[in-house]
Amino acid sequence: MIVLMLLALAADFIYRESDPIPGATLVDKLKHVSQRDLLDVTKADSARCGPAAILNAYLLLGGDWPKIATHLGIQRPFTFENIHLAQEAIYNHANRDGKPGVFGGYLPDWDPSSGRYLGWKHKPTDEAHHIFEHLGLDHFPLYGPTKDAISNKGPAIESALKADPRTVFVIGVKEAFNEAVSNPVLSGEVANHYTLVFQDKGKFYMLDPWAKIGDYALRSFDAEQTRLMLFETYNPIIAVRLKR
Repeated sequence: MIVLMLLALAADFIYRESDPIPGATLVDKLKHVSQRDLLDVTKADSARCGPAAILNAYLLLGGDWPKIATHLGIQRPFTFENIHLAQEAIYNHANRDGKPGVFGGYLPDWDPSSGRYLGWKHKPTDEAHHIFEHLGLDHFPLYGPTKDAISNKGPAIESALKADPRTVFVIGVKEAFNEAVSNPVLSGEVANHYTLVFQDKGKFYMLDPWAKIGDYALRSFDAEQTRLMLFETYNPIIAVRLKR
C-alpha cells in the first residue's frame, strides 16, 4: 500500500486499463499514452515504440480510430487497454524477423559527381513500412541537400510542412531508457527508439512512447532542442501524411 501511494504521488496521473483515455483534445488524450502498459496479455511493451509512434501519427493526422480498431480486431472504445492492444497488434504484424523491435531502414541516393540528394529506397530489412502501409500512411525519410550536409535537415522539414502543414515526423533518437530522456543521435551512432514530433502554432512538440506508466508523454522543444533534434541532426526523420 505504501509503495502504491508513493507511485501515485510520483506519477502525473493514475489509471486502469479499462478507463477511457482522458483529455479535451486529441493531443491531451495522446499525452497519456505510453507503449508500456499494465496488461498481462501484451508481451512487446519494451519493443513497440515504432508501432506506438506511428499509431499516434495516424491519429494525430485525423485517422479514424473506430475504423483502424476494427481493422486490427480491437474493440472500438478509446480506452488505455484498446490502444495498447492496437500497438501490440501492429507490432505483431510488422515484426517479420522475430527479433525485438521493428527495424526501419532507408538508403539515400546521392549524385556521384555533385553529392546532391536524389531520392531514397527501403533497405531490404526494413519492417517499418509494413506499419505505414497497414495504417494507410504515406511516408518518406528526410535528408540534407547534399551528402556532405546530410545532417542539415531543416530545409527538408520546412519544405514538407510548406507542402502540407499537417505533416508529422517519426524520428529515431538515442533514448536513455532509465531516465526516459530522448537525446540526439550522433554521427556514426544508431537510433534505439522512435518518437513522434509535430508542429503546432510554430512550435515543435514530441510524444515519447517510452513515457513511464502514469507519466505524460508530451514534451515541448525549445530552440536548441529543435535544432539538435530536427534541423541539424543525425536523427533519422520520416515525414508522415495520410494517404489521399
